[in-house]
Amino acid sequence: KQKTAYEIPKRDWSSNVCSSDLSKDGYQSHCKKCDNVRVNKWKVLNPEKVKKHSKKADANKYAFNKSTILARNKLWKQQNPEKVLAMDAKRRASLLKRTPKWLTDNDFWMIEEAYKLAVLRVKIFGFPWHVDHIIPLQGKYVSGFHVPSNLRVVPGSENLAKGNSYLI
Repeated sequence: KQKTAYEIPKRDWSSNVCSSDLSKDGYQSHCKKCDNVRVNKWKVLNPEKVKKHSKKADANKYAFNKSTILARNKLWKQQNPEKVLAMDAKRRASLLKRTPKWLTDNDFWMIEEAYKLAVLRVKIFGFPWHVDHIIPLQGKYVSGFHVPSNLRVVPGSENLAKGNSYLI
């Protein structure tokens, strides 16, 4: 049986060692087989840690602290409505595959700022303001991206009247 590099000391490596262990491809320094041997050995030696970090343990921890976690999340959402709106829009846009991979952190910041502006205008003027996609994400003839240059803050009534159309 061919041994993996984890099973014998480095000084004793010979042709019996998994050759993929010895060649680094720039991505990982060992093969999957060798890594599985190492992980399984660790699991056998550390059963209490495996149990502590299992999905079942995490689920029990959540169930035990559910009300605390939900209260904390609710408070954060109340304190950060613009971030909630930006995250919701980002989720919807990514579901529609309309958020490009080339967006930078600055682009995401500008998108979040548009949602902050909408929340601020609601507080100042007392009526709904929406962040509108100038070119709709799901237009009939043309579809836009969820990018800063395609966003504007407009009164809610104007956005609802526009619907999914692109006005030239």
